[in-house]
Amino acid sequence: MGNINENFIRTRFFHLVDNTTSHNIPRRYLEPVLQQLSRAGILVGIRGPHGGYRLARERRRITLGDLIRAIAPHEEGGEGSGPRAVSQPAVREVLAELEADIMARLDDVTVEKLCWRVQEAGRPGTGPATHDYTI
Repeated sequence: MGNINENFIRTRFFHLVDNTTSHNIPRRYLEPVLQQLSRAGILVGIRGPHGGYRLARERRRITLGDLIRAIAPHEEGGEGSGPRAVSQPAVREVLAELEADIMARLDDVTVEKLCWRVQEAGRPGTGPATHDYTI
């Protein structure tokens, strides 16, 4: 997924066919994830033979918390995963607090900050852009 992110960061455009082929990611897995991000207002889907996905808003306005919530939304009162799946109330409370702390930390990391980290790690072409979305 790192190479996909690097290409997406560099070009601001994600071609589904190119990336599923070059990274051996099944299209049937990747497309629903991209559609979830699109429904959440993080990506905009572009139809047609040269279509793909692009960011719906600036990188500095998208956080890792936004991405997590879009891909794995919590269902209120759902059983079977997360803190609600634990039967002991005290443990459930601690896990819920930890989950809230983690999401708060993820909300502090923007895609822009992530791009800077990639650039600092020595990968060229991923620094701040003059424009990273189209209106």
